[in-house]
Amino acid sequence: MKRDGYVFEQYEEGDRFKTVGKPLKVFSQEEMKVFNKEAALKKFDIQKALKEAKEKKPAKPKETVKLAQPKNPPIPVEPQKEK
Repeated sequence: MKRDGYVFEQYEEGDRFKTVGKPLKVFSQEEMKVFNKEAALKKFDIQKALKEAKEKKPAKPKETVKLAQPKNPPIPVEPQKEK
């Protein structure tokens, strides 16, 4: 592995693909920004991560979708009586 990233080739159905990975100085994705802190990657508990990955997480409740109400609802009209 190079210090400035990695390079590898793979073959798929006779075609050759070259993949190059470059290191990042900081993460830009929102879910990864917590790892931009200096101490974030100093320690990693693999046993804890494996245990948490195996634990079943509670199912998320299904969201109910409310139908949009018309801006101007129809005005109720009384049926006319014949005279």
